[in-house]
Amino acid sequence: MAGLIKHLLQNDFVRFLVVGGSVTTFHYVMLVVMVQIFFVRPWIATSVFMFVGALLTFTFNAYWSFKTTNKKIKRLSRHAIVSAIAWVLNLLFMLLLNEKLGWNYMLVQIMASIVIVFMTYFASKFYTYAELET
Repeated sequence: MAGLIKHLLQNDFVRFLVVGGSVTTFHYVMLVVMVQIFFVRPWIATSVFMFVGALLTFTFNAYWSFKTTNKKIKRLSRHAIVSAIAWVLNLLFMLLLNEKLGWNYMLVQIMASIVIVFMTYFASKFYTYAELET
C-alpha cells in the first residue's frame, strides 16, 4: 500500500489534487462558518477564501506539485492571472445560481469547484509552472 501511495504521489496531477483538495476542504469549512455563524452572504465568503486559497495553492504547488525552483515572481504573476480567472468563474457561479436562482450555496460551490479544478490544473501545468525562458 505504501508503495502504491508513493507511486501515485510521483504524478503531478495527483499532487495537484492533494493540494487542491486540502485547500478546498479549508475553503468549504470556512464558507459554512462564515455563512451559517456570521451570516455573510455566500458570494462574499467564497470570494474571500478564493483569495486565501490562491496564496496557499501557489505556495504548495510551486514547491511540491510542480517542484519549481526558479523564477517565483514571474510564476506568481502567472498564478495571479489564473487565480483571477478562477475567482471570476466561482463568483459567476455563486451570483447566478445561488443569488439569482436560489440554489443551495454548497451545491453551487461544489459545481464551481469541479469546473475550476480542471481549468486550474491545465493552466498551472502549461502556463504557470511551464518552463520559462531566462
